[in-house]
Amino acid sequence: MVETKPNTASADDMDYVLASQSFEYFLNFVKILERPQPLMGIQGGVVPLEKWDHVMEMAEALDTEKKIAELKARQVGGSWLMGGARGAWLLLFHPGSLIGFFSKGETEAKALKAKVKFVYANLPAHWQRPLEIDSQLEIVIDFGQGVKSQVIVFPSTEDAGRGYDFTYVLMDEADSHEYLDMNFLALSGSVDSTGGQIVLLSTVSPTRVDSVFQRIYMSAPQNGWRALFFGWQSRPGRDEAWYDRTKRAVPETEKLSPDLYMLKEYPATAEE
Repeated sequence: MVETKPNTASADDMDYVLASQSFEYFLNFVKILERPQPLMGIQGGVVPLEKWDHVMEMAEALDTEKKIAELKARQVGGSWLMGGARGAWLLLFHPGSLIGFFSKGETEAKALKAKVKFVYANLPAHWQRPLEIDSQLEIVIDFGQGVKSQVIVFPSTEDAGRGYDFTYVLMDEADSHEYLDMNFLALSGSVDSTGGQIVLLSTVSPTRVDSVFQRIYMSAPQNGWRALFFGWQSRPGRDEAWYDRTKRAVPETEKLSPDLYMLKEYPATAEE
């Protein structure tokens, strides 16, 4: 149980009202955790979410699309936006929401839940409601009369998420999920029947030449999915010098090469 002040926001709080109506407006109040990088002069700590162009393109897609497949380079803000921010917004402003986050392992699942908790805990204090449950894999807000909003995170197992009627599903690093095929069949069917939303967010696994994620991405939009791509240059501050420096730091081994590493982690184009 986490001690938070009861929600005291009113109809006179226009920021609260507008944030409840617009996810993009809500992002003005989202803060994330930036890790300290002393050698780069980065202090880290609680910082506002950067509303970069590609971040706002993600937000726009979340407001308009039922099914999204996002292929991305590393560290472009996808998990914070589509996980932490989207989860906190639905949790607080859409009573009764059931939000399911799926990661390749339990450690990653807990980290995704922690992003939701961090965003929520750093919203204006008078917006927040007490958390009925705040465990490593779950967050629950009780709105009364049996109405509860809930975030549940799952590691990739054969039966993960089966039987739930989710409002929103995020499969983070989907291409690395061991049971992606089985989970996708169960979750996609749930979303199709209940009218929810599903997002597949991932870099490409170098060990898979074909997968559910890759097939969905390449078949969009004819298959009803919105395909998004954000390469390494999407994040401001990255230039050719940064790319070359990052590539030079990768060792050459029997199973790894600098070229393969950069293609997987930092592609410039979807074709790569």
